[in-house]
Amino acid sequence: SAVSRLRQLGGEYSERADCVDVSCGDALAADWASSDLVFVTATCFTDEMIAAIETDAEKMRPGAALIATTREIHSPYLRLVHSIHERYGKGAIMYRVYERV
Repeated sequence: SAVSRLRQLGGEYSERADCVDVSCGDALAADWASSDLVFVTATCFTDEMIAAIETDAEKMRPGAALIATTREIHSPYLRLVHSIHERYGKGAIMYRVYERV
């Protein structure tokens, strides 16, 4: 897992691993209020699902980050801080990193 890999790196990374809680599930059903980072693979999301993410962004703490694939997220509570276009075996994908303001 990602957490065990952090521990293997040792030092500062190992210490941070103890603060990581990784959850895999339905992002639209999750409570984002206590999350520092939310990753959503939104590539195949419908417009309604994107609208739900935009609403859920309001519940995040200021300074928290949201990373979404492919689809843009529009919310007065989010500021786009970085876009990454990555190539992979089947083509390319866009990652967008937002900060909750």
